[in-house]
Amino acid sequence: MSKGSTMAFLARENIAMPEAVKGQMIYKWPDLQIRKFSNCIVEGDYSALFTLQGEIKGIIEQPGRYPLEATELPFLGLFIDAATGGNRFRSELYYISKRELLNKFGGPIDNVRDPISGIPCRLFVYGENLVKIADAQKLIYKYSGTQNVPDNSTITDLSNDFLLTALKLAVVQKIARKEWEVYSLSAYTKDIQAVTIEDANGQLADYGLQITRVPTFTINLDDDSQAKLDKWYERQSMVTLAAQSGANYERAAAAEVQFGAGQGFAQGGGNSAAFLGAGLGMGQQILQPPPPPPPATAPAGPAALPGTPCPTCGTANPAGAKFCASCGSSMAPPQAHCPSCGAENAPEAKFCSACGASMAAPAPVPAAAAAPAACAGCGAALAPGAKFCAGCGRATT
Repeated sequence: MSKGSTMAFLARENIAMPEAVKGQMIYKWPDLQIRKFSNCIVEGDYSALFTLQGEIKGIIEQPGRYPLEATELPFLGLFIDAATGGNRFRSELYYISKRELLNKFGGPIDNVRDPISGIPCRLFVYGENLVKIADAQKLIYKYSGTQNVPDNSTITDLSNDFLLTALKLAVVQKIARKEWEVYSLSAYTKDIQAVTIEDANGQLADYGLQITRVPTFTINLDDDSQAKLDKWYERQSMVTLAAQSGANYERAAAAEVQFGAGQGFAQGGGNSAAFLGAGLGMGQQILQPPPPPPPATAPAGPAALPGTPCPTCGTANPAGAKFCASCGSSMAPPQAHCPSCGAENAPEAKFCSACGASMAAPAPVPAAAAAPAACAGCGAALAPGAKFCAGCGRATT
């Protein structure tokens, strides 16, 4: 074969990624010996890497068709195989993706205890992250080896593992320190993203990978934990609202009954006579003041009523009650008003704490006579209380 024919034959070979493998993050050209004057075709979202004894010796970054000849690509001189008369290069050729790969991830985080309600919860996370190859040499020789990697999950599984580990540490530690609440984790989305990406990339750097973003993720609870938290927080919200509106114990208890009835109707028990009966019984129990704690020693005779007695009817009420659960009267102790200045004083006070005046009511002033008395002797009018007539001097009595 003439030299011209040999050149034409060698020029016919093209090296490029097959259509079936486009999308892989790493593709290794199967032949170690590359014919001289072959064309290396590089597409826009890939780089071509030529390696020698585990080190990258040459990179083609820009897309195009490159004839493999040392005068065109000087680094190819390192790969000339003398045994072939200089007609072949002995090199490993890798195509490395420049793109960020959108990757779905998810799984269990851990079991935690909600710091507010104390309810144990199991957390799960589901979302997406973008991962890319940051250092091809580390990835090839520390993780993927010298083999082709036809399935990107070999790489993305590694990034998922580190991401989940970082997210678990961040979330569990914050909840354990009572800095974050399980019921409002969505409020800390930006903090979670920043911490987990930084921690995960610290581990992935050794493998030549980098997570660039975590655009979406959701932290959920298992169904049982979610139901328990929903019930606890809804009850707490209703009781708190009743207390803030100035309602008494009876009204707060009625809110509890309403909550229980709502749960029953939601579960399909709204038309059940058994449910209604149970609800009424529960309501009667809740509306009563809580039972007294058992005494340390059983005293003889009837147990004392707990709480504060109503000043009107004497019914025991819980400490802090503003109105009596039995008669609805104010639980505020009665006050005595000063007859001089009107200030409020304790009922047993003898002198006013504001002005010092006696708290005793003043003696009533007798009503003045309708008309002054007349002297029996001269008929002159007598001044009130006079003992002698001013006209004739006669004694009035």
